[in-house]
Amino acid sequence: MSLGQKLTALVAGAVLLLVLVPAALAQGTISAEDTQAAQDLWKTMQDAKYPANWATVPGKGTFYQGQAPHLDLLSTYLNPPAAAAQKAPPGKMPDGSIIVKEVYKADKTLTTIAVMQKKPGYDPEHGDWFYATFKPDGTPAAAGKIAGCIRCHGAAQTNGYIFTFLVAPIKVDGAPATDADKAKAADIWKTMQDAKFETAWATIPGKGTFYKGQPPHGALLSTYLNPSAADAMTKKAGKMPDGALIVKENYKEDKTLINIAVAAKVAGYDPANGDWFWAMYGPDGTVAVSGKAAGCINCHGAMRSNDYIFTSELAPITVAAPAAAPAATAAPAAAATPAALPTTGGVLSSAALVTLVAVAAGLLVLGLGILVMVRAYQRAKD
Repeated sequence: MSLGQKLTALVAGAVLLLVLVPAALAQGTISAEDTQAAQDLWKTMQDAKYPANWATVPGKGTFYQGQAPHLDLLSTYLNPPAAAAQKAPPGKMPDGSIIVKEVYKADKTLTTIAVMQKKPGYDPEHGDWFYATFKPDGTPAAAGKIAGCIRCHGAAQTNGYIFTFLVAPIKVDGAPATDADKAKAADIWKTMQDAKFETAWATIPGKGTFYKGQPPHGALLSTYLNPSAADAMTKKAGKMPDGALIVKENYKEDKTLINIAVAAKVAGYDPANGDWFWAMYGPDGTVAVSGKAAGCINCHGAMRSNDYIFTSELAPITVAAPAAAPAATAAPAAAATPAALPTTGGVLSSAALVTLVAVAAGLLVLGLGILVMVRAYQRAKD
């Protein structure tokens, strides 16, 4: 190794450390306060005998198809306050609501438990939600004002930051279908058939076909996106472009097709309600609903912050990660369940762990560089 190469290795190690050590410190650990809150939350869940005593989302049940970042299968449970809000939407999730999403591999191996807890005053800017993820044994992996969770769920802020079910319907009168609406619906049906939408159009990533639905749609759903809609969803463009078509086939449990619901983006059609044209067809293409359908607007209007879309995040918000907290020193909470809680006040976040591994690599490079330089110096001296 030449002297230049030795110096390069030394400098590379030093630079790596200068960059990654501050990054590791910035990632930090879960703060003592958030660790304690996560432990208390886990204890609350176990004391309430979750999941046995908690409701699931009607129409979803357990082991339904998830989508990124929650894959592959999901089981979502609601404590009584959250379940009450889901059954009779009050406009926002009540304080004390807890939503637990168990995340499984395709073979039903539990990987993660993601939890949202409504805590008054905790984070007013983002709906007062406390986010936590736990390992299957109950160990907190992340907790607090998790930027990734806030960014994603922020797209659903007009629906109480919830994607899975309707929380905050709006009230509009809609308008009776006009002859022009009926003609437009017929044109849309022809466009779908000409495009061979079931084979040529994309499905929602992670959903595929015949995934579990919920009222007012069918027990099973297959949703198709024309190219412009698929592109906007993939890029999280914030809103759907003019000409976007979203087609939702509604099926019975036995996969008998009931009807086909369509949302079409038509520039200037209904600016007050996102410029969406709504239509519903019988299996043979007969138009049953078209135009400014009040039922569709009142439901999807809850998601106006996500351009009226429930099925996938389209408009994430920008949020900075909270300032790094000092290493946690809080006293551990007593184990409340067969799944033992951590015995230290704080735990490393996964991001911090990755960064620290990189720092270790930097230290190794630096150490090797120093060793090479020392040996070179000794040889020159001799």
